[in-house]
Amino acid sequence: MYEDRLPLDAVILGSVSGGIALGTPFSPFLSPTWALLIGCASGFFVALWIKFVQPLVAKFDTKSVLAYHLVPGMLGSIVTIFGCILSIDSAAVPLTESTSQLLLVFPLADQKWESTRIQLLQLLVAILVAFTGGTTTGYLVRFMESHSTLNYFSDSAFWHVPLDFKKMEEERGVEII
Repeated sequence: MYEDRLPLDAVILGSVSGGIALGTPFSPFLSPTWALLIGCASGFFVALWIKFVQPLVAKFDTKSVLAYHLVPGMLGSIVTIFGCILSIDSAAVPLTESTSQLLLVFPLADQKWESTRIQLLQLLVAILVAFTGGTTTGYLVRFMESHSTLNYFSDSAFWHVPLDFKKMEEERGVEII
């Protein structure tokens, strides 16, 4: 009946993701209107990700971390890169803050195209680190799954536990899933 609607988690994550997208170095130099537009765009892209892409990566991303951090983080980085191009390097759009504050956040802002180059390099390094870390973690999990996972939450795998030992949950009658 409600298959065409967005799931509730998409709306919740989308509404919070605007703050993540605006947590970029360029956000102090944005007007409130631009901040609102970027937040809305972030929420829109996160909702689309959860609706269409999340089912494809659900096996690997069980808690929607990609939707919650990757999508708004990439959007924020792209906004920073375009902000550097339009405001710092070409001066097509005037900034709302003074030049001294700009040099605190972007120390190379007085050199043409250097801030843009550094922001682009930081985005590429972040993608490389994320890919490498995710791949390494995936291989580690695959390696660990090949070993016995039966006793992960049992002390008897690492300690000598008496046979008559009862877990606190069993004594209270709580069923452990």
